Amino acid sequence: MGKIDSVCKTPVKYTIIIEKAPHNYSAYAPDLPGCVAAAYTRDEVVESMREAIEFHLDGLRRDGDPVPPPQTTAVQVEVGPGTVRSSATCATVVSRRVSRVGGDPRRATPRKPRSA
Repeated sequence: MGKIDSVCKTPVKYTIIIEKAPHNYSAYAPDLPGCVAAAYTRDEVVESMREAIEFHLDGLRRDGDPVPPPQTTAVQVEVGPGTVRSSATCATVVSRRVSRVGGDPRRATPRKPRSA
């Protein structure tokens, strides 16, 4: 794993995942396990994550731990109409597929296909 210098000379961009809950937003940074935030609005959770990431990185540096470089990217994919009946159905499908291989749907990682 690479390492970011203890003092960044240029800004570093970490991907954050934002999730909408019934009454708030939550977010996490996949490259920084344990770095999370929650807020009432999307803008607030983005700002809270910026602060949480800075705090997290400062703590890693202070403790002499390596700072993981940003590696995660995110994209949105479009599916055709009628493919998914509801967001709950989509979440169930993702959850079932991940649970078959074991793990947390939020932390799913691709696995190599089995050799025949």
